[in-house]
Amino acid sequence: MSRILITGATGHIGGLLALRLLRNKAQVRLLVRDFNRVPDQLRQAEVVSGEFGDLIAMRRALTGVERVFFYTPQHLDASLFPLAAECGVKQIVLLSSASVVKVSAQSDNPVAQRHRRAEQAVQESGIDWTFLRPDLLASNSLQWAPSILANDEVRVPYPESLRNPIHEDDIALIAAHALLTSKLSRSALTLTGPKALTIAEQVRLISKAVGRSITCVRISPEEAIADYMGSHPEASPRVAKLLVEYQHKTVTQAAANTVDFLNATGIEARTFGKWAQDHRAAFTP
Repeated sequence: MSRILITGATGHIGGLLALRLLRNKAQVRLLVRDFNRVPDQLRQAEVVSGEFGDLIAMRRALTGVERVFFYTPQHLDASLFPLAAECGVKQIVLLSSASVVKVSAQSDNPVAQRHRRAEQAVQESGIDWTFLRPDLLASNSLQWAPSILANDEVRVPYPESLRNPIHEDDIALIAAHALLTSKLSRSALTLTGPKALTIAEQVRLISKAVGRSITCVRISPEEAIADYMGSHPEASPRVAKLLVEYQHKTVTQAAANTVDFLNATGIEARTFGKWAQDHRAAFTP
C-alpha cells in the first residue's frame, strides 16, 4: 500500500483521519508544526515537521508519498500543488468548503474565494483529486464552550438560524474512503448532517448531552461581531460581519441537506445529538 501524507494531523479532522488510516494498516506520514501536539495514539505513524509556506519542508514531506490529504490553507502558495506533482503525488483529497458552490463566483466572499482558488490549483496540477465540501462543521460549536463553561449560555444574534452540521469524524470517514479506494476519484462532495437544526435546537442538544440547563441568549449583531473578534483576533472585521450576515440569511433560507455522504458511504451521517454526546466533556466543568 502506498504511503499517505496527512496535513493538519493534529486538527479535529486530520487526527481522526490518521487514526482511521492507521487502523486500516495504511502507511501514514503526518505533517505537523509541533511534534509535542501529536497524541499518543498517532505516535506509530511517521511524523515530519513543516508548514505549507515552507516549500523546502513540503518537498521533504511530499517525497515518497502517493496520496495526500490537504486542508485549504489561509494563504496558498501557487507552487504547492505543482510541487506535489513533481514529487510523485498521484491523488489529493482536499478539504474544501460548500461555499464554493453556494456563493457566486462573482462574489468577493473571502472564504469562497480561498477554497475556489485551492480547488482550481489542485485541478491545474494534473493530480487526481477528490474535493470534500462540508457546509458546516459540527466542531464549530466548540467555540461556544467558553461561554457554556462560564455562564451556561450561548450568545448569538439569531437563535432561529438554521444549519446542518456534520460530525468531523464523518468527514474523516469519507476522506479515508477516498484515500483507500479510487471510487471517489474526480468527485466533489457537498457534505451536510442529516437534518437542519436551529442554533437554539443545537444548544438544547448540548444541554441534554451534559445534563444541565444551557440558555441560548439573543444578542445584537454588533455584539456578535465584537464577540467573534474577541475570540478570533486573527480574523478581519469584514469576515466577522459576513458570518453574522449569513446567520441572519439562514433564519429563513436553510441550506439543503445533501445525500452525497450517504451515496459515497452507504450510511447516514451522524446527528448533531450524537456529536454533542461525543463532545460533552468539552462543555463539562
